[in-house]
Amino acid sequence: MIAEEVLPEGYTTTLSGRAEQFKESFVSMVMVFGLAIAYYLYGAGSAV
Repeated sequence: MIAEEVLPEGYTTTLSGRAEQFKESFVSMVMVFGLAIAYYLYGAGSAV
């Protein structure tokens, strides 16, 4: 990561604003996608 190379030791970075919202939305989307696959494999898959 670029911040690890540029910032002196002891400094940290955090996401805020749009970047933080994007990360939260992406995590939620992955969870929904995972649940959809699980439902297809274990729920609806047995009825097909």
